[in-house]
Amino acid sequence: MSRLLLPREHGAYFELGFPLLSALTVAAPTLASAAMACAAVLFFLAHEPIAVVSGVRGRRIRDESARRAWATLAIVGGMGLVVGTAGLVLAEATARQAALVPLGLATLLVPWVIVGRQKSLPAELLVIGAFATLVLPLGRAGGMSWDLAMTVTTVWIASFLPGTITVHAIKLHHKRHPRASLMRAAGAGAALAVGTAAVMAVLTSGVPLPAGLAVLPPAGAALVLSVRPVHPRNLRRVGWTLVTTGTITWICLLFLYRPCLPSGAARRFLPSHGPDDPGFRAGRARV
Repeated sequence: MSRLLLPREHGAYFELGFPLLSALTVAAPTLASAAMACAAVLFFLAHEPIAVVSGVRGRRIRDESARRAWATLAIVGGMGLVVGTAGLVLAEATARQAALVPLGLATLLVPWVIVGRQKSLPAELLVIGAFATLVLPLGRAGGMSWDLAMTVTTVWIASFLPGTITVHAIKLHHKRHPRASLMRAAGAGAALAVGTAAVMAVLTSGVPLPAGLAVLPPAGAALVLSVRPVHPRNLRRVGWTLVTTGTITWICLLFLYRPCLPSGAARRFLPSHGPDDPGFRAGRARV
């Protein structure tokens, strides 16, 4: 048992990290967005002590580590509340409204954690939604328009969805579960749907080509893994494959949308600027 009580769901680190990284690099980071990002990380770290005290990790671990878990929960939870509140106070009204979306999805996840079902597919889909929609409040606090924040959020949901289903399919396939074939088909179908939607969006809706290309690497990886499932002992390699494709997605977003935001290092870590800011509108006009 780790003395630091860090979350064991390693894939979640990247599902949280990529949207936060996108919100803080595609948009200009501000005190508000930085504070909200720190709060998100702290609340994520609170997951493991909650799992311990609720008995999800087993009775022996709860008995041995309950005191340490409660102390850790008090520290990271208290810091998260303070830092998150500060971020919301510093942010503009629309960013505070947008924060209700990930908060609502995280609230729906709590019962799944309490009963020890946080690794089920519905719970992991809620995790994807909660983490990806963090782009909305952080992006608004950093100067993103609603359209841009929604686009980045959608890209991450579309990137994570096929891979998450595919990992579940791999586990069921190894267990020879009767629903393994159905789950593999769902993973392949999700990957094909994401890829098709991306291409159609580029061809018919005026979505920039890099934005459409951004979701293709993770979708392609998920499709291959659905058709040719690997042994669960190779899931670490699968995870790093999905991290690599996620990095490509982030780079596409960064180089596509970063130029449309106000430039100048002096704007970093200043109070939030919204889409009505003249520099923001000028930056958008250059794209």
